[in-house]
Amino acid sequence: MKKNELGQFFTVKSSWITKPVLDFIKENTKKRNIILDPFAGQGDLFESLRGRLKREDLYFLGFDIDKDLKWTINDSLERIPLTQEENTFIVTNPPYLAKNSCKRNGYERTYENYFEKSEWTDLYLIAMQRMVDLKIPGVAIVPETFINSKFSKEFINRIVIIEPNPFNDTEVPICIVCFDGSKRQDCVIFKNNSKIDSLENLKLLNPKNESLNLNDLRFNDIAGSIALRGVDSTNPSDKIRFLDKNELGLSILKIKNSSRAITVLNSSKLSNLDENQIKKIIDFSNKYLNDYRESTCDVLLTPFKGNNKENIRRRRLDFKLAKAIIEKAYKNIILGDNNGTKLRLKSQNAVEK
Repeated sequence: MKKNELGQFFTVKSSWITKPVLDFIKENTKKRNIILDPFAGQGDLFESLRGRLKREDLYFLGFDIDKDLKWTINDSLERIPLTQEENTFIVTNPPYLAKNSCKRNGYERTYENYFEKSEWTDLYLIAMQRMVDLKIPGVAIVPETFINSKFSKEFINRIVIIEPNPFNDTEVPICIVCFDGSKRQDCVIFKNNSKIDSLENLKLLNPKNESLNLNDLRFNDIAGSIALRGVDSTNPSDKIRFLDKNELGLSILKIKNSSRAITVLNSSKLSNLDENQIKKIIDFSNKYLNDYRESTCDVLLTPFKGNNKENIRRRRLDFKLAKAIIEKAYKNIILGDNNGTKLRLKSQNAVEK
């Protein structure tokens, strides 16, 4: 109960220390010798770093709110006390607990202490704000959803997606956020050891709907003809795709109004199309989706419940992006408008493993 309410997950493996992460740590600790973990837990991060940095002058300092642990007691979601800012580097795995989960589970004290007075919807985002505000460098292991969060990336040097799971007690997809205290506009995305591109460049590949033809597009409308399997399966060959609803292999009556994994799309204009037109829209949508995933190296789609059987991150297609893709398909197939339907196949700045 305490572990859940505090959002504690212990990082027991060192798979999070990829080359881009270690390079950042080494570069930013050249003139710093205090390694601070404001949410120290069992001290696993310190143990991982000792063997990698191999410096006798390092001093490891830990805080934690849990009095059963060995650290100085401090609530770092409220304040992170520093005495030698110029010598300190942060390495941490902050607590993860979403606002809605906190409310649903009745963690009243946690809700009142943090969420009632914060704009953020997860404890890890509150922690990130506390750390970034210090204007000192550090790295934080946080949920990969941080990439698409509203949290400003102007002080973030790089974000490294880590596919091997460093936890034993959760499959939350994670990334490493590397911040250095300086303001910048070129946050770079890595996946494991590979450089992908700047986040700004990647987001330019998101389809934009400047004029909507399918403005009444609805999801979970069983009267429609186009279905969507909106999440990757654990089977690597069973990925997100659009398809004819008759190919779903299940009764559409079982699809709930709240379903996000499997849904049926419909609109007044789509309902007037014949089978051949619907097939062409489905084929175009899948081609566009696959090109988008390849062009962005799959880092902009929301991560979904861990990895597939090849240890590659599973992804989910949200309704906003699905709607944009169907709109592109309708414009191309029905209206003959192919403007903005081609994507570069790979980032020009991508670096292979």
